[in-house]
Amino acid sequence: MNEQTKRKPYPSDLTDEQWERLKPLVERTGGPGHPGTLDLREVVNARLDMLRTGCQWRYLPHDFPEESRVRSYHKKWRQDGTWPRLKATVREAVRVATGRHPHPSAAIIDRQRVKTTEAGGDRGFDGGKKVTGRKRQLLVDMEGVRFGPLVQIPTSMTRLWSPGHCGKSNSRRRRREPKQRQSTGRCVGR
Repeated sequence: MNEQTKRKPYPSDLTDEQWERLKPLVERTGGPGHPGTLDLREVVNARLDMLRTGCQWRYLPHDFPEESRVRSYHKKWRQDGTWPRLKATVREAVRVATGRHPHPSAAIIDRQRVKTTEAGGDRGFDGGKKVTGRKRQLLVDMEGVRFGPLVQIPTSMTRLWSPGHCGKSNSRRRRREPKQRQSTGRCVGR
């Protein structure tokens, strides 16, 4: 446990080993301005606790940093690409720990349709499944480690991750996504 922290650990807290791997991605290295006094490990722990428990921002436990500070770091890291880098680092570590290459060569697209209520945003009707709601798609590698979700209304003609269009994107090199993808459902249209 972090020696600076004087609280009991939550199950979602980072271990010392995990923090040492992620620390270089979130800490500032020099530059102008005040060096900062907030423990960034606690900011990451607060965000992980929120994701694990489904806690709302205003109900963040009091033994974490203030909600406004956690929120501002979350927003900053989302905008500057820190969160995707953190996710990629964790994903690569999981793959290496299971004896695989850090960057997968293949992945699977899993699709699910979810019923929704009238309130809460976009929704559509999927005639094939007779479901009114949203369509979730998740790209995972062969170990089940996810690359990211895509949530849409079922009537949208999605080609983003379809096998016929995967190889045409130059973004794969930038994000190190797999070269081959398989889908659990059929891909719509060309």
